[in-house]
Amino acid sequence: MKYGKSENSPPRTAVDLLTPGMIVTADVCSPEGRRLLAKGEVIKIEHLRIFKAWGIIDVMIGETVPREPEAEAGKEDQASLELTEKLAVEVFIEPRKENRFDRILRNIFLTSTLAEIKETSTETVKNRIRRRLIRCQRLSNQEFPQIAINDILSGETHLPALSSTVTRILESIENASSARAIAQILARDVGLSAKILRIVNSSFYGFPNKIDDLSRAITIIGNQQLQTIALGISVVDTLNTGFGESLDLKDFWRHSFFCAILSKCLGEFAVTGTEERLFLGGLLHDIGRLVMLRAQPKMVGAAIDMAQQQSIPLYQAEQKLWGWDHAMLAGELCRIWNFPTAITESISSHHCTNGNHLESDIVNIADSITHACTIGNSGLCQVPPANPDTWKTLALTENRVGTLIQEASIQEKLLLNILL
Repeated sequence: MKYGKSENSPPRTAVDLLTPGMIVTADVCSPEGRRLLAKGEVIKIEHLRIFKAWGIIDVMIGETVPREPEAEAGKEDQASLELTEKLAVEVFIEPRKENRFDRILRNIFLTSTLAEIKETSTETVKNRIRRRLIRCQRLSNQEFPQIAINDILSGETHLPALSSTVTRILESIENASSARAIAQILARDVGLSAKILRIVNSSFYGFPNKIDDLSRAITIIGNQQLQTIALGISVVDTLNTGFGESLDLKDFWRHSFFCAILSKCLGEFAVTGTEERLFLGGLLHDIGRLVMLRAQPKMVGAAIDMAQQQSIPLYQAEQKLWGWDHAMLAGELCRIWNFPTAITESISSHHCTNGNHLESDIVNIADSITHACTIGNSGLCQVPPANPDTWKTLALTENRVGTLIQEASIQEKLLLNILL
């Protein structure tokens, strides 16, 4: 038997020499065996980046599709790819190339950005991504004031108060009240009741028959899920005003809803049994930034400037300037609101994951994926670092993450229409 390349074998071409329009004559697979491109398919501009991201050195190619219009399209595709690569440098902080999970995040960003460019334009995408910052005045040539978390939360104008209805619901659940008793409390708040029923009857839960009675809704979904819905709705309503033009709140909640759904889905995938808590942790993970923006907008601007100038995550800039960050502020706020301890911890430590609190680690991963997808706007344009140990614990693959992103995209739009 003879080994080696025969005269009739299709040539192998280095990835750097590939151009859009070439046809692959054998399946192109990732090191993990995932098929990236099937035999006979035409190479497109986005495939070039995917090949490099997965360490593909060369592929087997045949003829190039001979169509002149494609040449002009190829130039446009190349320009889109170059822009996307430049944006990736801006939004990823010190990428660890040896970490395949970072490569997955970068690939998510590149794929979603290229798709958006095709639907809109390079200028539209470039401006949207580069303007994903809180627009507020900065401190200039001033000494930063010493300010503690308690100073922020002690001001009456800065500390939001949850509705009395939600407070009574928390108390009733803690006291193991019946579904009927909780429904009677809810009935006093028409707006909250209506939103709860809309969510329960939506595809978010997927019940086959319409539920129009609060007692039945509570009996079906359970007290834990009711608590999650009521708290989420109440906080969104409480923090949905008072920012002027400094922040697009719809974009902020888009980011939060997407992160919440991803957190819940990751919890289901990991079989943690804490999906509802994870949903609330993902939904509220950045509320500390809203409170800080309302109290000290110039200091928020200073932290954003430092993060950009030093190429560090925004939460690290906050810690350098203030000695604490928005997650720690949110945690204190949740304690004042008497939130369950597990939810408070998942919010307060979602940037400081160490493997000791799985719920925090999951919110951390969901937040990084949401930023990589550039969904909404929480006030920064960088993708925060994700804990690679959590990726391994959850056994996440690119295929699985892609499925979660598709699911979250559908559910995020649903919640946005109901809650805002």
